[in-house]
Amino acid sequence: MNKNTQKGASLIIVLVMLTVLLLGALSMARLNDASALIAGNVAFKDSAMQASEVGISEAFNGMTSIIDEDQDQGGWYFAALQGDDTSGLPTSVDWTKAATVKVGAFDVHYVVERQCTGTIPVQDTNAQCVIKRIATTGSAKAGLETLETAASKQFRITVFVSGPKNTKSYVQSMVVR
Repeated sequence: MNKNTQKGASLIIVLVMLTVLLLGALSMARLNDASALIAGNVAFKDSAMQASEVGISEAFNGMTSIIDEDQDQGGWYFAALQGDDTSGLPTSVDWTKAATVKVGAFDVHYVVERQCTGTIPVQDTNAQCVIKRIATTGSAKAGLETLETAASKQFRITVFVSGPKNTKSYVQSMVVR
């Protein structure tokens, strides 16, 4: 082949190939950024879940020191169930007045609700409250039902965690006292 007949075709092919490689490298860099953002969001979610465990522990410790279970206390303890939304979260709780613990960059708010309904003070714990029952042991005569004795009252702890990047998490736990 003669040098005069080539006229720069290889230069155009190399430029097209470099453009394709550049576009591939840019898409890989963008994909890497997106995966780093997703990993960061998952890390915030996990951190919020771990912070909620501190809230449950604090709520349980506070609940065990309550002397009069029939009195609401400080926006964090309620002697009766509050109204729930479709997710099972209390709707009448003002989270700004609930007890708060700071865990790293997260604000952990918690409330405790005694699982009782009706008028307060509770007159009949067996009828108004959810209680944990312990089965009686032993055998019974045929046709006679063995009754259980009341053991412990149940409480629901709801924890709301808020933090950086508009992270919000709710956790609930049932405990007995």
